[in-house]
Amino acid sequence: MLLSGSLNTITLKLQSLTPVDSLRGTIDIPKVQYFYHPFIQTFFMFVGEFLCLFLHALNEWRENQRTCKKVQILPRKAPLLYFIIPASLDLLTVGLMNVALSMLEASTHQMLKGGNILVTALMGIIFMRAKVFKFHWTSMLMIFLGLFLVGAQDSLIETGAAQTSTLGVVMILIGQFADATQNTVQAKFMKKFRVEPLQQVGLEGFWGLIVTALFLLAAQYIPCSHPELCQDGSLDNVSKALQEFDANHYLILLTLFACLTSIFYNGFALYITKHGSATQTCTIDISRTSLIWLFFLVVPINGLYESITLPKVAGFLLITIGTVFYNEIFKIPCFSYKHVYQFRSVNKSLDVSTIVISRSMMRYASDDSHDDEGDDMDHSRGLREPLLGKGKR
Repeated sequence: MLLSGSLNTITLKLQSLTPVDSLRGTIDIPKVQYFYHPFIQTFFMFVGEFLCLFLHALNEWRENQRTCKKVQILPRKAPLLYFIIPASLDLLTVGLMNVALSMLEASTHQMLKGGNILVTALMGIIFMRAKVFKFHWTSMLMIFLGLFLVGAQDSLIETGAAQTSTLGVVMILIGQFADATQNTVQAKFMKKFRVEPLQQVGLEGFWGLIVTALFLLAAQYIPCSHPELCQDGSLDNVSKALQEFDANHYLILLTLFACLTSIFYNGFALYITKHGSATQTCTIDISRTSLIWLFFLVVPINGLYESITLPKVAGFLLITIGTVFYNEIFKIPCFSYKHVYQFRSVNKSLDVSTIVISRSMMRYASDDSHDDEGDDMDHSRGLREPLLGKGKR
């Protein structure tokens, strides 16, 4: 999961840093142009998700072979059209994230995605009336300060391999709210229907392909003149992208590799969520940011390296420490946690720590995890169990 997730982000960033100015001409457009088709990248990400249906079919076949009979475990099948809603939200989330990735350094992009803790906690407080303890507020304050330092330095300082942009930071923030909304919709589906995790990913990929294809058809005719957000006067241009693929087969290889890493990431995320813990998930998220940053610090892209500045390092440390405290991997020494465990034992862990903070964890949460035995003091069970309490989510 760590390697495939990191490689996926690195691949998409390398693709957005591939020069394609030979097709555009250096007389009319003297500035070097790069491959910029965030929604086409999103389309191929949905291809990777769609292929998870084949993994689901393979798992079903192996299970049937093992039991020598077909066991029906889905009491209520979700209507196929239901998945168009999370797929549309996924298009918005991934599309905005890809737009932001083309504007920001890859490590900065990954760090700012850590803001999903704040967004999910906020939605939990508003819509689920989740309990918030002192260590939650302290952790979220640290994460907020870290995000501010990372976002501010990347907006004000011209650095390294990517053009820094306030718009890119805004795109990530909007994408986080879209992602949190998607998680809420998914949670409601999972409460009403029992869907196999890989099947859910594959069906969202299926509808995502259809919705994104329709969007791409319309995007070519939507005028856009923003210098950072658009090229060629439209939101995206399929014919131009096909020309660029044909002129540079390196782009095709990167696209295929991005699809492949997406499949592996989905599969490994399922395994980690079903058999892992909050500590493992948190460690993977932090290590993923570090690995991406290290790659672009060591490997020059177009002769440039990523930046390493004091605000960025300080922001990364604050986000990391805040995330560790939020997940209770380490406890803040001056706070007492006794009343926290007492509250969870009575209220089935209905506090903001138990709300799923990761898109992948929400997506892969399985009813199998409901049978896990664990201590009330280990809230990692709560992270694998998003449907908390009767009538909740």
